[in-house]
Amino acid sequence: MNTFAGKRILFIGIGFYDYEASIVERLRRYGASVQVFFDLPVILRRGVLAAALRRADIKALDFIKLHERRILRTARRVPYDFVLIIKCVGLRPEFLQALRHQQPRAEFILYEWDSLARIPGIEERMPYFDRILTFDRRESAARPGLQFRPLFYREDSRSVPDCRVGQRQVDLCFVGWLHSDRLEMIRRIQSLAHSQGMSFCVYLYSGVFTSLKLALARNARNVHFRPLPYHKVVEMNRRASVIVDLPHAEQSGMTMRTIEAVGLGKKLMTTASDVVNYDFFSDENVQLLRPDDLRLDRAFICTPAVPVSEEIRRRYSLDAWLEDVFLARAAS
Repeated sequence: MNTFAGKRILFIGIGFYDYEASIVERLRRYGASVQVFFDLPVILRRGVLAAALRRADIKALDFIKLHERRILRTARRVPYDFVLIIKCVGLRPEFLQALRHQQPRAEFILYEWDSLARIPGIEERMPYFDRILTFDRRESAARPGLQFRPLFYREDSRSVPDCRVGQRQVDLCFVGWLHSDRLEMIRRIQSLAHSQGMSFCVYLYSGVFTSLKLALARNARNVHFRPLPYHKVVEMNRRASVIVDLPHAEQSGMTMRTIEAVGLGKKLMTTASDVVNYDFFSDENVQLLRPDDLRLDRAFICTPAVPVSEEIRRRYSLDAWLEDVFLARAAS
């Protein structure tokens, strides 16, 4: 993709597992020069100390200001072509104003892979961007100027090789963060799967305290306090006939898990009702789960997926995402 050759990009992310690293690696492969920062300093991003400092607003603000000054000092050495920011959770409007003043030629792009309602203070930050894209189809339809661009699958999710010799195929699979009512839903699906003689591979991850609390309550089965490396997530999903998706109730955009199911050519069972409005949707490959009437359709789970056209599948690749986000080819 020669479009990115020689381009200078300032990337400010949230440290979302290694999805952001895959974006940066791809841009560099295509010849772009990419400077990477996180929106919050390391001391505020994870762990017990981070949680305590975030609650002490004054102290946290001191760390944030120091972090922002460091970004500005580094960025002033380079005239960037693009400034791409993911979510924009921890960055203050004052910082964005200073960065725009410092980089008058750069195009400022904001990509949201969470619902705006879940990002405090986002409204006052939005005016500092030239373009804003969202993974949420409903939000883009409700707000003029907000471009719709779903998430992506990585190239290592693209093909579906045969399972390794001796590696058992499973019926259902779920890997994800433990939040909201996910554990309750997982337990209900596990019970249904067991009653119908089907296998359900689960890996939930959470903080240490939540894991310990569940352990004390004897409800920590399948719960871990660290995420799986991405290659292991792909391996688990490849073994599954159906990928299960349980997005947050306040989120209507399609999750990474959903898009990776498209990349892998897998069937999907999801509680995300808006999935019916996507071009990859078909009754043969996607089934809606209703929490108020939870059922498992054995015929759906045990029959092979119907191949999605290469044209549709390519729209959800990382390369297509880069084109849309940087080159203003947002999806309709």
